[in-house]
Amino acid sequence: MLCYRAVRFALIFFVFIVDFASASEAPLVEPRNVIVLIGDGMGPEHLTAARAYLGRALCVDSIVHDGLVTTHNVSGAITDSAAAGTAIATGNKVNNGVISQALPGDGSDLQTLLEYFKAKGRKTGLVTTTYMTDATPASFGAHEPSRSNTSQIASDFINQSKPNVLLGGGGSVMSSAAATAAGYTVVTTAAALSAIDSASSTLLSGQFGSGNLPYEYDGLGTLPHLSDMANKALSILELSPDGFFLMIEGGLIDKAAHSNNLPRTVMETVEFEDTVQQVLNWADGRTDTLVIITADHETGGLQVLQDNGAGQMPTVSWSSTNHTNANVPIYAVGYGAEQVSGILDNTDIFEIITRAGYTYNTAPQVDAGEDQLIEDGTSATLTGIVVDDGLSEPLGTVTAAWSKTSGPGTVQFADASAASTSAQFSAIGTYVLTLSADDGLLTGTDQIEITVAIRTSCGVGEPETDSDGDSTPDCIDACPDDALKIEPGVCGCGVTETALDSDNDGLADCVDADDDNDSVSDAQEYLDHTDPFDRGSNLVLLPATVCAEWNGFLGGMWNIMEHINLSHAALAVSSTLYDMNDLPDGSRVFSVPTGGQTDLIVHDMPGFEPNRYGKVCSSVNSAQPGDFDGRMVYYKPSPGSGTANTFDFAFAMPFLSGVKGRQFVLFNTFQPSLDSGDRRHRVANWIQLTNLSDHAQSGDLVFYSQSGAFLGSEETDLLAGARKDFSAHQFGQNRVGLIEWQPQDETALFLLRNVRYYYDNANWEESFKSAQPLEGQAGSGRPLALPLDTTGGSAIIELANTTDSTQAVSFSLYDDEGDMLDSGTLTLGAHRTHHLITDAILAGEKGIAVVQGSTTGGLIAVAMHYGRTPSGGIRYIYGLSAKEPLGQTLRSSYNTFLEQGCRLLLVNPSPASAGALLTITRDDGTELVAGEALSVAAHGLLDLDLCGNDAADNYGVVTVQAQTANTLTGAVLRLGKNDQYRFPTPLRQ
Repeated sequence: MLCYRAVRFALIFFVFIVDFASASEAPLVEPRNVIVLIGDGMGPEHLTAARAYLGRALCVDSIVHDGLVTTHNVSGAITDSAAAGTAIATGNKVNNGVISQALPGDGSDLQTLLEYFKAKGRKTGLVTTTYMTDATPASFGAHEPSRSNTSQIASDFINQSKPNVLLGGGGSVMSSAAATAAGYTVVTTAAALSAIDSASSTLLSGQFGSGNLPYEYDGLGTLPHLSDMANKALSILELSPDGFFLMIEGGLIDKAAHSNNLPRTVMETVEFEDTVQQVLNWADGRTDTLVIITADHETGGLQVLQDNGAGQMPTVSWSSTNHTNANVPIYAVGYGAEQVSGILDNTDIFEIITRAGYTYNTAPQVDAGEDQLIEDGTSATLTGIVVDDGLSEPLGTVTAAWSKTSGPGTVQFADASAASTSAQFSAIGTYVLTLSADDGLLTGTDQIEITVAIRTSCGVGEPETDSDGDSTPDCIDACPDDALKIEPGVCGCGVTETALDSDNDGLADCVDADDDNDSVSDAQEYLDHTDPFDRGSNLVLLPATVCAEWNGFLGGMWNIMEHINLSHAALAVSSTLYDMNDLPDGSRVFSVPTGGQTDLIVHDMPGFEPNRYGKVCSSVNSAQPGDFDGRMVYYKPSPGSGTANTFDFAFAMPFLSGVKGRQFVLFNTFQPSLDSGDRRHRVANWIQLTNLSDHAQSGDLVFYSQSGAFLGSEETDLLAGARKDFSAHQFGQNRVGLIEWQPQDETALFLLRNVRYYYDNANWEESFKSAQPLEGQAGSGRPLALPLDTTGGSAIIELANTTDSTQAVSFSLYDDEGDMLDSGTLTLGAHRTHHLITDAILAGEKGIAVVQGSTTGGLIAVAMHYGRTPSGGIRYIYGLSAKEPLGQTLRSSYNTFLEQGCRLLLVNPSPASAGALLTITRDDGTELVAGEALSVAAHGLLDLDLCGNDAADNYGVVTVQAQTANTLTGAVLRLGKNDQYRFPTPLRQ
């Protein structure tokens, strides 16, 4: 996307300049061109609403340098456009209604950005969708004690500040006759504006209509869009030899928000987004321009409650018809953009832009060319590029000089003082050569490496080793270490086969016993009836040692590790607690009876500390893979509740064996409550990454937006067994998207989770509405199923394309009796996510969903359930991952401690009814239910009370023996007292 490229190039260049300016003790600098875009009344939620309507990220979402701006006036929290515009334009706080005069104070005129740059010989312009003499443009080009003095403001424009370009609404005392008399060419239609010759235009006044321009939502007729006016202004001002200043205002966002008119507000914000895109396209690759995008204040107290999909207005709430004191966003691109970060005041913008007294200059741009490998006894040709930007008067003559920085011998340059030369080297080795350019004030440098080596039959500097002894040097051997190849230089399983390595594990497919690198052999996958070529399709047996994360943060959570013995003999278990650096801190030894369960109270173990985290590993020396199952369960007691068994939340993290290669998890920082009192409550997404291998590992954690756009990445190194946590909420509230772990070693096992914490406050205090973990997964191309429940609130399916290309995703929704309610196909771009809201389809009932991507290993999905209070607030939250039905003997746990209830959720996505036998065994071996026959309708859901089979304060194992393998999936859903929480524990083989 062009706006992303503009951000990246500007950032790289600026860092380069600052480094050398600092080294040379040169004067600091200012941008040659400055463009300020102001979305009047535009708060963060206005942008969120535009994203939801467009179904994609906005251009500003790719900008590196951003922050928030406080907007209060000199005496109060709520500003108006005059005081806010004056603060931006002059760097001074004033009373509401004042236009760039010192009030309070002596009433003297305050120099504006427009006047500051005009005094430097720059051309200037003002563009707005409101009437031309409205408060925001007036703040940049006029000086009046009251914004109501529109006649004087018009006179100030055309007779005093006299911008080269004035484009906005007509009327409101801005007359064509007065502008013409002052030397302006006046246009009144979009066609007339387009016909203006930019090269010959010196003073242009666009007076469109008789006041504010029409709203985008209502249609503009013969009048121009904001983006049209901005493009014409740029085409005129860019011809200024000394640069320019331009302010562009999306003024009608504010007007629409005052009326709480959502369609008009969204469409004005979308047009402002289009204008930002056009400006950043123009600035793409320039090193002399600073673009600031911000707002003067927020209007309406807008809150987006629900994204209803592209092309649909989101569900929102308004808290006001006036301005609010909410902070507004700011973004910066280009020269000096790094000064924008964190929380700023609106007066800081003037200082950031001007930095009065600086001299404009940039260091020469230097590119020394590409590294070279040459044969001993020859010369290297050096051709560098040295460019002086020429954006201001030269401060010195640019000179270039090559020099040898390091290397074993000497270098003889044909002309060391030229950017193009040749060099003779006196010894074999690697030489670092530096090209420096100096313009008399600043210096730019770049380096290359020249490696001088002897020539062999493999080429210059290449060794002639023969690893497999077939008389073919490795450098020309297609399979240098393949003992199975039939002919030299031909890979593996026969002379006609190619050396494909589909799973990047270093083994050619023709000799690979695990073609999808999912830790389950192809032979076993054929027996299990899973897909040996799809990493997301496998029936993994847990190893004899299982590990789970412990967490001592959040004010004292209970950590309880539940162990299930799936073997035919009692198991002696040793559990060890490790800190976050994988160092052992404490241990416990206990036994688990055959077919039974034993719980370990981790928060009582030695080494468990508040505000720390790590892992607990349980091992049985005699156990076989598949003998163990279980989970870590967290209970967060409510602080100061004074009531037994009262919790903020509880959730379970099942034991996992980890995933090889790339894996994915969804993130979502939207506040799901529909209660307006909750709209500012935080949602945190903490990403937990654990290295399960016995060696240090590294890789990249990559974040994508809902549209699949790159948001950022975290390069990380992890010691063997170590864990690190990262935040997805660093990208802001009201964001959704996908997270990808890209390990360098495709054969290493990693555990990835996202734990979403839903706060009941805006201050990150340790008090919560709920919390829910989601496990990292490899994508799947198989049919995936999951239960849905809208009886107590909402059920929303989050889908994500885990591939690098577009794919089709089919979905089918059924009620609990198996009757189809809806179906369709979605097109998801690379790394794109989509939310399928099922509330209206299921209409307060239960059912199931079956989803399938068109690409092998291409889809993950989770159904988020939001239990609601009568006011639409949050009672509980839980998520269920979509799963392929796998296995025949499926187990989970029940628990009646803490006054909990529990229900069995069995999903049958097949077109025929499915039978099963249910057994419930208490931890002491008592069989409460023995082989009760169950039946689940085709495409149906069975929801069965489990905890009613036992008394309080007991727990045990639930076993579902399916009549036919790979037909059923589901979970045991645990219910807290008074429905204060719900969390699933999956059924699995």
